[in-house]
Amino acid sequence: MTAAAAAAAAELDAYFRAYAQTLGDMDAPATAALWGEPGMMVTDNFIGTVATREELATGLAGSHPEYRARGLARATHTLVDHAVLTDRLLRAHVRWHFWKADGSHIADADFEYLLRRDGDGLLAHVATLLGERAAG
Repeated sequence: MTAAAAAAAAELDAYFRAYAQTLGDMDAPATAALWGEPGMMVTDNFIGTVATREELATGLAGSHPEYRARGLARATHTLVDHAVLTDRLLRAHVRWHFWKADGSHIADADFEYLLRRDGDGLLAHVATLLGERAAG
């Protein structure tokens, strides 16, 4: 791994550790603050864009009742792969791991992110759900 790739991996790891903390805390405004404007989510069945972080925070908060019902208390991540696309653009394949307060594993989900460095630091602009797996 080149020095630039290693530095990017460290930067991405720090970014996704912060992101994981906001997910576990169910802090929608803090999660939204890690996104650039506009933002886009793509899955096999859905494509959605949000123009502002406030819109994103509202959408994220709408998912919190489901997360609470599933017992989500903590999220961790594995940086599966990444690429430095330009001086400002990075691609990251992240596997999220979701946990209950008792430490039991709920599920994993793989996402591909397109992130850009700007005046606010590293921000996600596109997230694509690649797949989900329930624990067990």
